[in-house]
Amino acid sequence: MFEAVFRLCIFLPYISGLILPLTTSDGTVNLTSILSHITLLEQTVDTLHKETHQLQIDHRATNERLQLTQADLNITRQELQTSRTDLQVTRTDLQVTRTGLQVTRTDLNITRQELQTSRTEIQATKVDLQLTQTDLQTTKKDLQTAQTDLMTKGLQLKHLNSVSETSAVAFQVFVSSSYNVTSLHPVVYDSIIYDTGSGYNTTTGMFTAPVNGTYMFWIQLSIRPLRYTPSTSIKQSGKTIGSGWAALSSSGEGAVSATCVSHLQKDEEVWVQFEQFRGDIPLTVTVLSGSYVGDPISYFGGVLLTMD
Repeated sequence: MFEAVFRLCIFLPYISGLILPLTTSDGTVNLTSILSHITLLEQTVDTLHKETHQLQIDHRATNERLQLTQADLNITRQELQTSRTDLQVTRTDLQVTRTGLQVTRTDLNITRQELQTSRTEIQATKVDLQLTQTDLQTTKKDLQTAQTDLMTKGLQLKHLNSVSETSAVAFQVFVSSSYNVTSLHPVVYDSIIYDTGSGYNTTTGMFTAPVNGTYMFWIQLSIRPLRYTPSTSIKQSGKTIGSGWAALSSSGEGAVSATCVSHLQKDEEVWVQFEQFRGDIPLTVTVLSGSYVGDPISYFGGVLLTMD
């Protein structure tokens, strides 16, 4: 419509120019010109109608397109609003993600610090374990050394106990009942007064040395020779280490004593015997057992003085 009015305004000057010269110079009406002008005007108006109709059609089409465009614009606006909303949600999610990422980074840093602390503690623990292992090895060596020392001390103690037991070697024995003894045979003292070390045998009359060492021995015999007065000896493994002669009384009885010191090896034997007369004549001697008051008068004794 606006375009039609615009076109009318353009043609008005031409129309007015056509209308003005419709009179002649003498002032009479020129009908021919008027008719021509009217015809031209009708054509122009018809053209205007056609153009106006086309303009209306175009206007409607434009309005339809404008409505469609408006609808598309509304849809676009809605989509834009939706996009903005989605963008806002995305921004919010992104912010949440960033916050979560920041928290994750913080947790990661804390985890890294804790891991570093754990590594430091593990390293310190390893060092402590190594020190503990070293201490254990040292303690083990100390225990082994202590065990060795204890074993050594135990052996020493055992040896000392053995020494204390064997160092106290002493005995004193006597004849409890008078009996006859043949020369070159041990005098058997059948009763024990004292025996530390269990060296004397009351069956054989032998003393056996329990340890190496220096010993002292002594004898006292009351005898009644049946023929000759014998020599009395203290024998060590067949060797004489002490001897004595009896002095006889008027009753034919006598007493003999002897004392000696000698070194003995362990298990060496010592005993008392009567020798043969003049070295070849066998003798029989009665060994008396006691006095009138019952005291032993025939005894044999010995003691360990020092041990090797």
